[in-house]
Amino acid sequence: MAIREVKLPEDLGLLESFLMKDPIEFMPLISELRKGRFAKAYAGISEGSIKTLVTIERAGRGISVWAGDVGFVVPILERWGPSKGALSVGLKHLHAVLEIYKPTRVFDEVFIMFVDKEHFIFTPKHKAERLTSKELPKPWTKDFKGIAYGIRVENKVVSVGTVSGFLDGIGACGAAIATDSEHRSRGYATSTLSYAVQDALNIVPIVTYPVESDNIPAVRVLEKLGFRYYSSFLYTEAQKKR
Repeated sequence: MAIREVKLPEDLGLLESFLMKDPIEFMPLISELRKGRFAKAYAGISEGSIKTLVTIERAGRGISVWAGDVGFVVPILERWGPSKGALSVGLKHLHAVLEIYKPTRVFDEVFIMFVDKEHFIFTPKHKAERLTSKELPKPWTKDFKGIAYGIRVENKVVSVGTVSGFLDGIGACGAAIATDSEHRSRGYATSTLSYAVQDALNIVPIVTYPVESDNIPAVRVLEKLGFRYYSSFLYTEAQKKR
């Protein structure tokens, strides 16, 4: 077994073979690596397969520990982990990570929800319109690439549902919704996301949505559309103990 830096595009085939074994878990990771969001990725590799993948964001702003062999986590983080930053980690790896890092605030739990064509429920209460990236309100940026639907009230976009992060026919990992506070509880979010997910599932077989576990309104919207729980991870800010 060996620990080495993963480099794109040289290691893209290796990453994609791992992705195919667990597409829901690894879609967001591969997507972010391709975008260059993670400046470094280190892996425990044995016989051509990745056992554990640890990614480190640009300028050491964050660390993400992904599924695999717990035994690789400590040596990777000891050697390459930044002194502090945001930390995303699955429960399986939490004990190993806490040997190296000390949380500096409470943990948030994030659910990974997913839906496929078989379980998708198209439930729009309102008609939504397709939006361009330039029409999207904040927090979306003007260079957004994906599917976006919105609902207007008095010529203002008050609710948006999007799907982005499409990955080679395997799935899409970036579903999102937002509704202005004064227009909530009217079914707008369910409607906009219904249209966006419907279009996405005509392109890919799976759409995922990461949602904080205490965001009950968003979880209810997802369940109405047929999304199911797949896994969860913990998110916090942390610093190295030594």
